[in-house]
Amino acid sequence: PEHADTQDTKAFAYVRPHDLDVQRYVPGAGLDAGGRPRGIVAQLSRAIVVGPIARLELIPVDDHKPADNANPESLIEAQIPAQQYRDMGLTEGDTLVVTPRRARVFLDQAAGI
Repeated sequence: PEHADTQDTKAFAYVRPHDLDVQRYVPGAGLDAGGRPRGIVAQLSRAIVVGPIARLELIPVDDHKPADNANPESLIEAQIPAQQYRDMGLTEGDTLVVTPRRARVFLDQAAGI
């Protein structure tokens, strides 16, 4: 909404790890009008449970390259309650869908130079 009047400008979105919704990926479920999953399909690379929080390291799954060869800069960090992590029965290698609940968008100032 804050950049609604901006067009054709490169932008970046920042989402805090605790502002990501993490669900199991179910092929064919939760698709948009174009047949694509709503959110980012990612593979759970590592999970660290510290007290009441589970920190997840996720690698986006690209149709053209396996998750294990992904660019390290594309790593997604998410935080969910440890109880949710246990209830979901997540293990490394699971395929998940990550959807931002809230994002902050920044315009690329260098693009206008």
